[in-house]
Amino acid sequence: MLLVHPDSHGEALWALEQALRTGACSAVLGWLSESRLKFAELRRLQFAARQGGTWASLFRPEEAVGDPSAAELRLHLQPRHGGLLVDIVKRRGGWPVPGIELTFANPEAGFAERA
Repeated sequence: MLLVHPDSHGEALWALEQALRTGACSAVLGWLSESRLKFAELRRLQFAARQGGTWASLFRPEEAVGDPSAAELRLHLQPRHGGLLVDIVKRRGGWPVPGIELTFANPEAGFAERA
């Protein structure tokens, strides 16, 4: 795992694009400045991910859920007691799917209780 802490939005984009394009990474996770992120930049990152065969995930603030995006898959995640609520906002070739609830086993419970 490699963590990159760029000094600017431009450096963050460059680092993400390089990591995606090379194919040396299995997955690249990114947090970018939402106020500075442009549609063309998202498309560039998407193209780089395709070139390198790399899975890319950008984390955006909740306010961005209604904004247009070039992403092929968009998820809106909300914490729920003991789990997570997932809304599929956008997916290639299909309709949005709201309200998928994921529940997680109590990590303090013993193995026998989960079986």
